[in-house]
Amino acid sequence: MRKFLTAVILTVVSLSVLTKAVQAKDHPKPTGFVNDYAKILSASTKDSLEAKLEEFKNSTSNEISIVTLNSLEGDTIENVAVEIFEQWGIGTKKNDNGVLLVIAPNERELRIEVGYGLEPVLTDARAGTIIRTIITPEFKKDNYEAGIVSGVNAIIEVTSKDPTLFDTQTTTSTSNSSKLDALIFLGMSLIYLSAFLARSKRWWPGGVIGVILGLIFISLTGGIILGLLGLLLDFLLSKNYKKRKNLGLPVSWLSSMGGFSSGRSSGSFGGFGGGRSGGGGSSGSW
Repeated sequence: MRKFLTAVILTVVSLSVLTKAVQAKDHPKPTGFVNDYAKILSASTKDSLEAKLEEFKNSTSNEISIVTLNSLEGDTIENVAVEIFEQWGIGTKKNDNGVLLVIAPNERELRIEVGYGLEPVLTDARAGTIIRTIITPEFKKDNYEAGIVSGVNAIIEVTSKDPTLFDTQTTTSTSNSSKLDALIFLGMSLIYLSAFLARSKRWWPGGVIGVILGLIFISLTGGIILGLLGLLLDFLLSKNYKKRKNLGLPVSWLSSMGGFSSGRSSGSFGGFGGGRSGGGGSSGSW
């Protein structure tokens, strides 16, 4: 029963991730490092941050972008952050050294999204500490400008001076989660196998692979569930692959982000260099 429930949860989560990835929204093109769509920054603060981030880029090549949003439009802040990061290409293409600070005042949520190249430095734990101890205490007092300025200063400190500045003492759990980890890994493997299979003219092999993996590692029921998931993944990713091909966009594994990028045009104002998000970072609320 536990394996069945785990397989069901894995299926729901995988479908949710895939749906969000394939049907990502288009976001406005950036006009600078600071894009205050929610209008919570004064002109002087925005100009000051813009100059600071421009200087930071010139001295380190790292790129930090700040975005405030009027609404998440029913989406999660994690999905929105990844969409903006991918479409804008924050950080350089060579180093993937971008950081995105997204704030949604109406939903009272924020996220620090980190590029591949800076993940070893601006770790999830450090990003979380910056959010909890630097940014949200000011946001709770409606001091958005102070929270954003202090948060940006902290990100600059970690990524260019002292990476350990916001380290915290953590404890590790010894709970028995190896089976769940294995199932999650299995589901993610199925997703990316389907992305490779999307390059063929057939969309059913993903289902066959899902059945085989489910029978080997879970059960008959798990095989059926993963088989149906594999069919759907292969079908949707094949559709996305054809869309990129028809638009004349690159269809390689890296350029299509593993088959998930639908190829929407990304904005560039001369400041962002085509960096990618590694999915790392931290979210918070106030």
